[in-house]
Amino acid sequence: MKQFTKIFTLIMLLMLLPISAFTTSTISVEAGSSDSGAISKPKNIKAMRKGDTSIKVSWKKVKGATEYIVYRSTGKYGSYKKVKTVNSNKSSYTNSSLKRNKRYYYKVKAVKKAGSKTYKSPYSSYASAKTSSTISAETAKQIALNKTGGGYVKKCKLDYEHGVRVYEIDIIKDGIEYEIDVRVSDGKIVKFKIDYDD
Repeated sequence: MKQFTKIFTLIMLLMLLPISAFTTSTISVEAGSSDSGAISKPKNIKAMRKGDTSIKVSWKKVKGATEYIVYRSTGKYGSYKKVKTVNSNKSSYTNSSLKRNKRYYYKVKAVKKAGSKTYKSPYSSYASAKTSSTISAETAKQIALNKTGGGYVKKCKLDYEHGVRVYEIDIIKDGIEYEIDVRVSDGKIVKFKIDYDD
């Protein structure tokens, strides 16, 4: 009787076990889904300032990648948001029109598309760079030329006007000379004077 009870108990336990306990576990990538283990993450991430308010992000290409996604944050451990998808034939992206005197952080993911399946790598390590706190001489010249509608720059000199640091710029256009002071801190024109030739 005890033997029968043991056998009956064993049969009941087997009936309660899920079917998955008797099958081999498999992992598949369904259409439109992602598997971070299918492609390596980009390495050698670098960020450097380009111009006054632009930052160039670069990375080493990943074998098998069909595109890259660039993410940006204003904090090292903050939320990273997608800013650009780049073709696989490129390994850099320049993020422009950023706020002045601000540090930005970047991460990159590699993407591999195979038929209806998409594989994404984990995030790369981060890289950061800071935009300029002041405008460059070239930017000041362009601001002045935009104001006059063209011409050529006769002089561009860094100086102080009433205690404010400015670029003193002289432009000649159609026989007319323009004297323009552009504030270094933000690019604002603080002086605009026209000298007509006799």
